[in-house]
Amino acid sequence: MRRPTSTATTNAPNSVTAPNVAPEPQRPKYLRPKPRQTLEDLPDNVPRHLRHCYALGARDWWIWMWDRKLPGGLKTRVPYLCGSWRCPKCCVHEAHVCWTRMRDAFEPLAADGCCLLVLTLDRYGTYSGEQRWENAQAAYRDLSKMSNECMKRLRKWMKRMGWEPLRNQWAATVEMHKSGWPHVNFVIWSPELAAWLAAEKNAKMREGMSEQEANRVSGDLATIVTGSGWGLISTAERSRSAEETLGYITKLAGKVDDSIGEIAKMTQLPRNAPFRFRRLRAGKGFLPKRKKSEVMTGTLVRRQNSNDGTRDVIPLHDVKDPNVEPCEDCCATEEHVWQGELEAAHRCARQVRQFGMSAVEQPPLTRWFRKQRVIDTYTKDRNEPANDFSRPQEFSVRATSGRPPDPIAELQASAPTDEELSRQLDLSWG
Repeated sequence: MRRPTSTATTNAPNSVTAPNVAPEPQRPKYLRPKPRQTLEDLPDNVPRHLRHCYALGARDWWIWMWDRKLPGGLKTRVPYLCGSWRCPKCCVHEAHVCWTRMRDAFEPLAADGCCLLVLTLDRYGTYSGEQRWENAQAAYRDLSKMSNECMKRLRKWMKRMGWEPLRNQWAATVEMHKSGWPHVNFVIWSPELAAWLAAEKNAKMREGMSEQEANRVSGDLATIVTGSGWGLISTAERSRSAEETLGYITKLAGKVDDSIGEIAKMTQLPRNAPFRFRRLRAGKGFLPKRKKSEVMTGTLVRRQNSNDGTRDVIPLHDVKDPNVEPCEDCCATEEHVWQGELEAAHRCARQVRQFGMSAVEQPPLTRWFRKQRVIDTYTKDRNEPANDFSRPQEFSVRATSGRPPDPIAELQASAPTDEELSRQLDLSWG
């Protein structure tokens, strides 16, 4: 017997209950604002410095920078961003940095010699007949040993084939499936291996296999993969472009090749990985170091409430000469800023209850001189509008052309030098 369908009524008008009332338009899901990530949304296994990230709402850690040649001049105050791949806000910027380092490493090499290997785990023992891991945490701990064993076997096989030996020209990233179990993406530069993979794929497709089946490891390569502990459902193929392959393994939109796989997203970050887990791995000395400013130096300070009820600001590292006096000046200025924000919050209690401390706190990017904030109204070209740093500036974490932004360089490009402003302020102070 057919069950009667339930006719549950709702408050929203429709063509049956209210034919003359137009339904209220709803915003599509892809246009609805996403909930803002906060410190409460972080899991328990994240490093402690993530809980002090400015992008997640923390305001207790700040970075103060100054020119190496003018330690007594202007100081630039910028927020502390953790820059971790575990952070829901900073992970995009960190992906750009990883992609830039790998692009610079693979740029001198021929593009047709890059190979992409996606190594997965046989977690239930379907092909090996042995269930090696109880959970995903145990599998994460074995990734390093399995990767080293796979590279060792691959080098021996390439030597037997008479190919050029594989050196340190490889990079890898660890990602996570929806189930929480990890897999590893390897990018290896070997022209002989790339040509062999292309020939094997063409031969399989001529036999009637699909492209997905043709990319799976087979033959000697399958023996190498399974012998080092990986699963048989792993793929190996020659990439069309090194940049597109690197964009795939770092999950950057706009840098993914259609032949390689899936839509770029940040949901495959191994956020359930153990503490102190390295997501990016590469051959020794292959990736270039992270770029640092040769002109600017600085210190990282922390706000803290002492046991006696006083408020102190201290640096988070050992300070040595000649940076002792600039650090003391920065700590004193940060205490002055902190006290000013608390006094403003007491005067504007109603606005603070409605909008939070963002109604009275300083903008993210400011410049200071002798505990006085410097509003930069000077420009090199008088026809251009002056930069108004009194308004809150958006601290962007997006990169241009694959390189992370440098807000301090952008600020200094449109402002006078520290020597000019310091000289003018010294004159005004008498």
